[in-house]
Amino acid sequence: MLRGSRQAARSQPSAAAAAPPQAERARPAPPRPGRRLQLHTTHARPPNGRQATAGAASCRRAPAGAARPPSATMAEGRRGPGLGLGAALSAALLWRLGLVLYGLYQDGAMRLRYTDVDYRVFTDAARLVTQGRSPYGRATYRYTPLLAWLLTPNVYLAEAFGKLLFVAGDLAAAGVAYRALRGRGVPAGQACGCCAAAWLFNPLPMAVSSRGNAEALVALLVLAALQLLQEGSVGKAAVCYGLAVHLKIYPLTYALPIALHLMGRRRGGEKAAAGAGSDKLAKFMTMGCLRQLVVKMLNRDLLLFGTVAGAVLAALTMAFYRLYGWEFLEHAYLYHLTRRDIRHNFSPYFYMLTAVAL
Repeated sequence: MLRGSRQAARSQPSAAAAAPPQAERARPAPPRPGRRLQLHTTHARPPNGRQATAGAASCRRAPAGAARPPSATMAEGRRGPGLGLGAALSAALLWRLGLVLYGLYQDGAMRLRYTDVDYRVFTDAARLVTQGRSPYGRATYRYTPLLAWLLTPNVYLAEAFGKLLFVAGDLAAAGVAYRALRGRGVPAGQACGCCAAAWLFNPLPMAVSSRGNAEALVALLVLAALQLLQEGSVGKAAVCYGLAVHLKIYPLTYALPIALHLMGRRRGGEKAAAGAGSDKLAKFMTMGCLRQLVVKMLNRDLLLFGTVAGAVLAALTMAFYRLYGWEFLEHAYLYHLTRRDIRHNFSPYFYMLTAVAL
């Protein structure tokens, strides 16, 4: 019996092999598309959660006209455009240093000097200061003694020191302008491009600083004052403005726009604080009373700015008056109010007057 059962078991595979071909072709029906998609979505998993988050973030795209959040803009400014500003500053520095070196060559090889005439005046005044004398012993020195003091390394180190100082101030002014633009919400790339086109690679500032003109320091102080005002540092802005007016008297003309800016910021705060502020302002404007106008002008920021800037200017004036007496006031301040030199003014007729005088 055992032998018969074994023979029956061995004969089963042969019977299966001899089955009709219809059983071989009978296959299970393919799953429906919906079911296959469901199986894939339930069993397909990313390797980890970070890849899933990254994939989801890459799939979600912002609309074309959607505004970017400030955090993304600031992070973008810290990464790429900062490098762009550094590259622009480096290239601008190389250009200015090249012009300084070319100026040394032209001054020694040609009759027409590249160096500004005022730079020689600065150097002569600095030499007088190192000798313990008044810088106003040099004819046509019409500036503050502070400038002569700053340029004493022209005598001790090298005569080109002042040019390098003015070049550094020129580049620093571009950096301050970049920060001011970023503070107003301008994208980093656009702010860098504006600074490069309007200042860093502008031939006029490049020539002014490399020829030895002190306007770069004045521009740096004025731009720093405006940028600090934008940030809300009224006291620091007033210090920079007082120094700018002391170096050159013409930044005094910026006092009115600065005062209007400080007044406008206070009025804007009043409008946002109370809805009835606009009615009061309209009523005030229609009355036109001088007394109320003065009261409106005397706000805290305006008083702080005027007090600090006036104190800085008065302190420097009194200190140098004690050192150099009346000639300091005459040459640094009063001379510019009474001068009749047709070569140093901003009149559109200066060229014709100069041609007639020649």
